[in-house]
Amino acid sequence: MPNLSFVSNVDLAKIKENNIKPLSPERQVKAIRTWIDHNLKHYGMRLPLDTDERMQSFILEMGQYLHLFVDNPMFKIELQKQKGFGTGGAKVLEGSLGKVTEEVWDELPEDLQKRLATVLSASAPPQGGQGIKSLAGSPKYKGVTYDYELKFLGAYGNHRCYGNKVGAKVVFSVYDPTGSLH
Repeated sequence: MPNLSFVSNVDLAKIKENNIKPLSPERQVKAIRTWIDHNLKHYGMRLPLDTDERMQSFILEMGQYLHLFVDNPMFKIELQKQKGFGTGGAKVLEGSLGKVTEEVWDELPEDLQKRLATVLSASAPPQGGQGIKSLAGSPKYKGVTYDYELKFLGAYGNHRCYGNKVGAKVVFSVYDPTGSLH
């Protein structure tokens, strides 16, 4: 069985219930990829699916787990078309707790784009962690008040995104490469 740590047993049962065996091999690959993308929106990324090779390997493992004929030439052709999230593949703009606008995505360095799904699905501790953190005192950035910041670790530890809650999620609408509010 592949490492399915980023999905719940309920979600795994859904893909099995939908029984993708009767679909064409190309549609089988696309169905698995749609399922992966859906789960990333719900739970964030807990597996490294940042490269084409890792994404294709995971889809292949899922196909084997679901007892699909993964040696079918059409399955293999469609599998090779699948892109990882860090290599020009799908933009992961949303996690379970927050999301970023297209404009913020375009401003972020590639390394931060790769980590975005994980960071948008985590609450940041007051010190030493990455994720979404509530700001005290309603600070302003470029004249606009923000209630939340998106913190990153590592080489981009000073970089921040700022946003406010819209509905159930925090929408980050501005990127600050200097982290001037912290």
